[in-house]
Amino acid sequence: MGKLQAYLADRKKADFAKMIGTSPSYLSQLLSGHRRPSLEMMRRIAVASDGSVDLNSWLPDANGGAQ
Repeated sequence: MGKLQAYLADRKKADFAKMIGTSPSYLSQLLSGHRRPSLEMMRRIAVASDGSVDLNSWLPDANGGAQ
């Protein structure tokens, strides 16, 4: 989630949600950690962010949280 939050820091979240084919509320749930994206949603995020938020971004880091 950290990479997604960083990527969206200076972007409109509603526009990004539209790009990945989801609602702003679902994107908000991803950002807050209340939801985990499906593999397909992870792929859409990776493509829409030009790889800035890749599939590995969703793996837990050594501290037990997502990167």
